[in-house]
Amino acid sequence: MPNSTIFPNVKVGIGSTIEEGVIIGLPPAGKKAGKLKTIIGKNAYIRAYTVIYAGVKIGNNFQTGSSVLIRENNEIGDDVVIWHGSTLNPDNKVGDSTRIHAGCFLEDVTLGKNIFLGPHVIFTNDPHPLVPIDFRQCWKGAKVGSGASIGANVTVLPHVFIGK
Repeated sequence: MPNSTIFPNVKVGIGSTIEEGVIIGLPPAGKKAGKLKTIIGKNAYIRAYTVIYAGVKIGNNFQTGSSVLIRENNEIGDDVVIWHGSTLNPDNKVGDSTRIHAGCFLEDVTLGKNIFLGPHVIFTNDPHPLVPIDFRQCWKGAKVGSGASIGANVTVLPHVFIGK
């Protein structure tokens, strides 16, 4: 873990590798360091310059490419791979054996098991950006059923369900 930062209340499973410049357990705005628990299962491989916020739960055999950003309140299953440059905003649920290719963006998304997302797949969760209402009234991400594959450069809008 040369030149990496691991905050308090972080558990990294046995057999894990953490490359240079990784930050794990970064507190979200308004939270103190160590307040939220962060769990990463065994045999993870977290590549350079990945940032994982506090309040994330990740299963076993997890891998990232470089420069992945995982915000708070994400739940990630076993055997998940997230390629470089992808961002998981808060509140995603990622099922086991899912592959998230390079440059993807997820917010408030539920992915089943054995999902494949091609490069630069984008999920949005706000159907009314810049409308003068409280966005949380309409805010809801997409759901993707187990076994689905989504090709490169697809944008998935809020409230969409993609079946098994």
